[in-house]
Amino acid sequence: MINVAHALAHQLTAHHFELPLPSLLLIDGLSGNLGYEGLDLERIEAIYEYMIDIINSHNDLQVIVADNTVPSNIKNFVNIEFDEANRLIPQQLLK
Repeated sequence: MINVAHALAHQLTAHHFELPLPSLLLIDGLSGNLGYEGLDLERIEAIYEYMIDIINSHNDLQVIVADNTVPSNIKNFVNIEFDEANRLIPQQLLK
């Protein structure tokens, strides 16, 4: 969570001060270091919701998250899902 917060802080600071920084975040395994008991699921949902708020307020920021556990309230923002049977990006998305 600290690394995600740090990366988001870089993006927000660069945007605020008009600093040159690529507007792209690639995040792998966002929920990987958290559990699924107690407050853990709430923390995962809060991180996703905060990222969505930032993305909605900064149209130039693109965020790609690879995660095995995506909260159900975030599913509307998922553009593509992969599994054992579907491992490749569909060709129509590459055009």
